Amino acid sequence: MPWIFFALALGCLAVAMQTMSMGLALLMLLGTLGFSLAGALTLVSARIQARSQGGLGLNPVLERERLRREREAAGAAAAPRETQADDTRDRAEQA
Repeated sequence: MPWIFFALALGCLAVAMQTMSMGLALLMLLGTLGFSLAGALTLVSARIQARSQGGLGLNPVLERERLRREREAAGAAAAPRETQADDTRDRAEQA
């Protein structure tokens, strides 16, 4: 689809170079600019869309396993802190 915009821009440029009318030349140059921008934005949009869908191909089983391991690691790291806080609280109550 973007190549159609670029072909139209090239056509407008060709007409602008061949015409003797200043108004038509200006109109064709504006068309060239518009079609060129539309083609470039279409290419950029397609590229962004292709990159944003990169995460859809992940294996959900492996992703769940990775998340489970992260939760377990976070829980294991939090357990010693809770025990240390309990010990500190017990010492404060004894004093």
